[in-house]
Amino acid sequence: MDTSFAVKVIRWTKDYSGDDPFTTPILLQDANGPCPLIALVNSLLIKNDILHHKWHHDWASVPADVKARMARIDEFNQQLMKHATSSQKISLNELLTHLGDLVLFFSQNTMVDIDQVLNQLPRLHTGLDVNPNLINGTFAGNDLASTLFGIFDLKFRHGWCVNQVDPETDEWPHDYNYETTVDTLYRLQTFDRAQDFLLSSDDDAAKQLVNKWLDVNRTQLTNNGLSRLNIDAADDEVLVFFRNNHFNTLYKRGNHEFYLLVTDMSVQKSNKIIWQSLNSISGSDDLFFTGEFYPVLEMDDTNDADTDLAKQLQQEEDAALARKMQDQYDKKPRGMRSRMQIRRKEKGAQDPAPSSMLIDDEDPPEESMIPKPKSMSTPPTKRVVKAASPAAAPAASSSKKKKVCVIM
Repeated sequence: MDTSFAVKVIRWTKDYSGDDPFTTPILLQDANGPCPLIALVNSLLIKNDILHHKWHHDWASVPADVKARMARIDEFNQQLMKHATSSQKISLNELLTHLGDLVLFFSQNTMVDIDQVLNQLPRLHTGLDVNPNLINGTFAGNDLASTLFGIFDLKFRHGWCVNQVDPETDEWPHDYNYETTVDTLYRLQTFDRAQDFLLSSDDDAAKQLVNKWLDVNRTQLTNNGLSRLNIDAADDEVLVFFRNNHFNTLYKRGNHEFYLLVTDMSVQKSNKIIWQSLNSISGSDDLFFTGEFYPVLEMDDTNDADTDLAKQLQQEEDAALARKMQDQYDKKPRGMRSRMQIRRKEKGAQDPAPSSMLIDDEDPPEESMIPKPKSMSTPPTKRVVKAASPAAAPAASSSKKKKVCVIM
């Protein structure tokens, strides 16, 4: 049976007036859904709405290439709208085909290996490798996620950044030297290198400090990270945001005013809950908001149940999934590069081992899963500059490569 995704139509505006609302189809996520794919699609659609609003009164001055790209997203929007008003779902294969068409169009005149990106699109459904830079809120390397989001001019950011002077939490032990911790993390820079350091270094004292920092910041968000995000993102900008091993659509509405698009299936029938604020590390100050950015304070019984369930799911993720991020590391040969991989737990699969860091065999994408864009009658031509060619997953072979994975 073909995998499919629920499609919901939301109505929202950029201000409190409710005038000229956007009507946007978005994809929803079930308990173990493939969030990279959902985050990409929803971010593209929300960003396109904002661009239409921006150029509404000055359409004649919009560059021709921008108009063409917006038109392509409009066509994709219309296709999803048809599904939303009929079956309320779209199949994975059809979704990947639409994305393949968009990748071909948006990557024209770029130094991107188109074949490679198209062949890796199914990994949006099964998982993506990411390597957070713990200093500046970006991601290290030319990984598929950064390459793909970059094709669509979407920033890919996180807020898991070390504070140079303040541990930011009462959990930090007074007898742990924070200055040494910062120096070590600045030397390591990325999560991958920190993980390798914990596995291979003989400096037990420094390993203890790094492990403690990762543990007390297990929600993968810091106040310093939020401040960096506020500087890096422009007002009215849509980003793909990574936190708690999930990819999200994040909208910066104004200075220090961040909203996450709510895509959980628990709010599928709710017309009120559209956004969730991102104001605090613990989530205690975060509220749900309507499409007009009014806080959802008074709700009927159905919406109240939706809110409770959505908050419960978020709390469970914070308390269970992210807390185990650094609890345990499986042994591996010294010097072997480990990657943090975000993966979907297959339906019917057994629960993972107590540690969230598991060694798993990863199969290459099946041939039938590789999208075949409608606009192509022959395989796409490679447009590659070797020095700028993005990193790719290993090609299919008879041998399987072991990876360190986070199972979702």
